[in-house]
Amino acid sequence: MAKFYENNSFWKNVITLALLFFVFVNIIKVVFALFKGETFSAILDKAMTTDYLISNLFGAIVYGLIMGFYYKRKADKNKA
Repeated sequence: MAKFYENNSFWKNVITLALLFFVFVNIIKVVFALFKGETFSAILDKAMTTDYLISNLFGAIVYGLIMGFYYKRKADKNKA
C-alpha cells in the first residue's frame, strides 16, 4: 500500500484518500438510514442539503490531509 503513495504526489494522495473517505462514509450512512426504516427519497433529500455536503466534504478533506501526511512520513521512513 505504501508503494502506491510513494509513486504519487502528496496532493494526489490527499485527493484520493479524501474521495475514498467521502464515498465510504456516505455509503455507510445510507445503509444505516435504510436499516432505520427511512425511505430512499428521504435519504436523498437529506444528503443533498448544503450543511450535510459541506460537513462531509470538510471531514473528508481533514481525513485526506491527516492520512496524506501519515503515508508521506511512512514513505520517507521506507526510503531511509
